[in-house]
Amino acid sequence: MSDHECLHGGEIHSKLNSIQTDMKITSRAVSEMQVHLATHMAHQERTAEDLTGLRKQVGGHNGTPGLTVRIDRLEQVQESRKWALRTMGAALVAMVAKLLTFGGKG
Repeated sequence: MSDHECLHGGEIHSKLNSIQTDMKITSRAVSEMQVHLATHMAHQERTAEDLTGLRKQVGGHNGTPGLTVRIDRLEQVQESRKWALRTMGAALVAMVAKLLTFGGKG
């Protein structure tokens, strides 16, 4: 074997070692990415479950009223109470006005 052939063979061996090193690095990187992907997927699944739960709370589920309906009911009750208080206030003012005007006669 000549010096030239030996040198050429050494270069090939060196290149193969370099390629093997690169493959190991790439393999480790792929493994790490797979772990990160699995973690991300698990997190995404938990987030989707949380969102489903929130949607059920807001919109209701299986005949149970959600927060939207409950808030609407509270607003309706508040409006009814306002109307009742205003009506009672007006009636009280009318009674006081009648007492002052007619002195309780009438």
